[in-house]
Amino acid sequence: MKNYSLLLIFSILFFGNHLVGQKKLSKDQIQQIDAIFSEWNNEDNPGAGVGIVKDGQLIFSKGYGMASLQHKIPFGPNTVADLGSVAKQFTSFAIALLAEEGKLSLDDDIRKYYPEISDFGHKITIRHLVHHTSGLREIYGVFTLQGWSGPGVRQEDIFHLLRQQKELNFKPGDQYLYCNTSYALLGAIIEKVSGQSFEDFFQSRIFKPLGMNHTYIMDHLGEIFQNGADSYMPTDRGFVESYDNSSMFGQGGFYSNIEDMSKWLANFQEPKVGNKNVMEQILETGKLNSEEELTYAFGLRVGKYRGVKVVEHSGSSAGFRTWMRWCPEQQIGIIIQTNRSDAGQLQAIDKITDILLSDQLGPVPNSSQNNSKEEVVSNQEYSSEQLNKFVGTYYSPEIEMVYTFYFDEKEKGLFVKRFRSGSSLLSPSPEKDFFSTPGMRFKFERDDTGRVISFRVSNGRILNMKFFRVMLPSF
Repeated sequence: MKNYSLLLIFSILFFGNHLVGQKKLSKDQIQQIDAIFSEWNNEDNPGAGVGIVKDGQLIFSKGYGMASLQHKIPFGPNTVADLGSVAKQFTSFAIALLAEEGKLSLDDDIRKYYPEISDFGHKITIRHLVHHTSGLREIYGVFTLQGWSGPGVRQEDIFHLLRQQKELNFKPGDQYLYCNTSYALLGAIIEKVSGQSFEDFFQSRIFKPLGMNHTYIMDHLGEIFQNGADSYMPTDRGFVESYDNSSMFGQGGFYSNIEDMSKWLANFQEPKVGNKNVMEQILETGKLNSEEELTYAFGLRVGKYRGVKVVEHSGSSAGFRTWMRWCPEQQIGIIIQTNRSDAGQLQAIDKITDILLSDQLGPVPNSSQNNSKEEVVSNQEYSSEQLNKFVGTYYSPEIEMVYTFYFDEKEKGLFVKRFRSGSSLLSPSPEKDFFSTPGMRFKFERDDTGRVISFRVSNGRILNMKFFRVMLPSF
């Protein structure tokens, strides 16, 4: 439970903003890092915690701004915050650990563990889940199509989705498409294989051995953690609280602080948990059926920043934003945790990398030079009579959702209406029978006579979900 006693406030004020091993960073470097967060570093702003690990040691940790605006509690290195998708590297590390122990194979069919998942006619492996190449529907994308706005996604929602899903986004291995569903399923597989609850597995196998004593899993709705930060988003009336309160885990659900995360980063250099094979496995990037190499490994992206090799991942959940970057050749790690949804505007992870590795980085890419000419393509034009051909009610058995399309005489346009989301005007696309609204794209389908009988909708992480034209009773 959050403890707002005077003793805690005093301890955070006194210890929370201290620098660990300050002598290992120059005074100028510290001032530059402080300057990045200077506008946040007051009682009126949500804040951030920053940790820097060098050669396995936490050489810098500091907090800026507030963990709680209501209670005026500063954000410090011991403040616990949601890691968002930074959690995925823990989940896939556990999968690699269990594979090394012979308790599962990365090439196992997922239906070996959960046969109730729909049979899509193609084998989906654990490896597909790890690398986001499974073709499974994205849980948040499905909820968006249903008009859901959160919070409160549960682990059992994943299995309802997987039992209902009848088509894949694509054949497993054909494409990469980031998918939280895959990682929540990995979390369930960890439970099935280990015989432990998800949190018990991590506490006993990873957190406790590394001394990560303030890292937790939110595996039931509304769980509260000691020293936990509140979550905020900016509005034109000031900051308001932003909630997630999900109990889905594997794709996220991890809460930690700078001090604990520094121990996780140190494990990359000198493993206390996981042997050499496991550490090499988690850095193995995926490969498509076409043999194209991906940059996504085991919950980690492997690439370069200004010529320097980096292993990294970011995370977001409600108002929380987290960045983790490991530079293996320099043995430097950076972790940033924030409790404000606009934190990405700072580009803090890149700025801190610039400060730490100023003499080793290549030139900044010039993104402004773009000589390509965009081809302007006219959209299809439809008469009122033609637009009325799309009017009707459509149903998806996969998500048990009804969409209604109607023609507005005043606006002279085609609109789509769905429960909880109101009505949206559709804009014609260049291709025939294609329309779009912000974040969604519709492709209508016709029978041999030309009658519109169905449509398929995509919204980024959902591809071509089918809705059938139906006749529904009315009052």
